[in-house]
Amino acid sequence: MKLFRIIIAWFLAIIAVLAAGSYLLPKTYLIERSIIISADKALVYKYISHLQLWTEWIPWKTDSDTSLKHTFIGFDGENGTTYMWDSKMKGKGKLVLNKLVANKYIHYQLSINDGEFKSEGEIMINSQGQEKTIVKWMDKNDLGYNPITRYTRLFFKQKLTPDLENSLKKLKKLCETASNTTKVSPTYP
Repeated sequence: MKLFRIIIAWFLAIIAVLAAGSYLLPKTYLIERSIIISADKALVYKYISHLQLWTEWIPWKTDSDTSLKHTFIGFDGENGTTYMWDSKMKGKGKLVLNKLVANKYIHYQLSINDGEFKSEGEIMINSQGQEKTIVKWMDKNDLGYNPITRYTRLFFKQKLTPDLENSLKKLKKLCETASNTTKVSPTYP
């Protein structure tokens, strides 16, 4: 019985140390990545403000996931445009564009698995010389006071950072090879 009490005491002590340690971790995270694209700012803005085009450059779309279903609501390039997905591999998600300033930036709200994970972000663009555009992508989240969330989001940030980098590389490739005649059609709710 004494051994059992010692084991329980050690177990509780470890849990207490882990819980207390989580409060030393940041309450928020911020990921920022940028890239220079040799393309006109208007074309780059078209790719970031038209959610139907996101499926061409975001890393979360995989051809191997046959269960992936996309739904677009609203008019591309306008506030409130929504991109939703449902997949056995990737879960459910929703991204809503809630602020757009033409040829400058977009702001979005992201919710995954019915709000289990939420974040918000911005993609900003600026001209750098003739036919060069700097694209800066920021994603951030307030992790709250839940100690488990703080630990799990540590790993999430490590996974999301390369995803943003790869997305920007794909965006660069698309914009640099595309022409301004890229056709994007609105969808209706």
